[in-house]
Amino acid sequence: CYWLKVWQLPETGRRSKGKPLINLLEDIREDERIATVKSVRHFEEEASLILVTRLGVIKKIELAHFKNVRRKGIWALTIDEGDELIAARELQPGQQVMLFTHNGMAVRFDEGTVRPMGRMARGVKGVTLKDEKDYVVGAEVVGGEESILVVCENGYGKRSAVDDFRQTNRGGVGVRSIITSERNGLVVGAVSVTDEDSLLMMSAQGQAVRIRMEDLRVMGRATQGVRLVNLKEGDSLVSIQKIESDGSEEEEADEESVE
Repeated sequence: CYWLKVWQLPETGRRSKGKPLINLLEDIREDERIATVKSVRHFEEEASLILVTRLGVIKKIELAHFKNVRRKGIWALTIDEGDELIAARELQPGQQVMLFTHNGMAVRFDEGTVRPMGRMARGVKGVTLKDEKDYVVGAEVVGGEESILVVCENGYGKRSAVDDFRQTNRGGVGVRSIITSERNGLVVGAVSVTDEDSLLMMSAQGQAVRIRMEDLRVMGRATQGVRLVNLKEGDSLVSIQKIESDGSEEEEADEESVE
């Protein structure tokens, strides 16, 4: 785990290549990859972080452990060989955790089923993967009026109510989040959203598209969903990012309507 103050990051335009992180963080290896970024304003005593790996391990650690992290970084998680960190989310008491897999499964459980651990601990099983090709593509913390948007590689997705995902035990296989048909492809990501949010989608060929959640109706969980973005032949979505509303009307990426 590394941290930087926001003012230390150079501000650039959308088409800029940016600055290599190896120039901003001390002692980071050239082959190391940043898995997730989390902004923190206050280190509340009751707040925790959940750390989730590609192979379904989850760990809860008190946020205060990272209050005095230096630019050289500190260990946050012991990871098994062949596994990697894919998500870090802030967590408050009483909330629930949802994990989403590439093959279209989702598990939802109470945060209290994951006990707090020290920085060097490995964590516990969060979800059971259906086969060796499956892996975790997203992790979200829910507890309010959010809905869940699941996005597939061929540009299709579906927004469903959190309550449509049956609560299960931690470590279970879970329920289906979306039908991963030939039309849809497999799941590339899932995020919790409200009507005020937007979603930025990136394709393998560099296309960036932003859509408004207010334009996307809530659907049942066990459906194929709708087209979110028109992709060129041979292209596919590789990542998604939720953009929370800040009241600004300015749009950086191309905006499309939902079909």
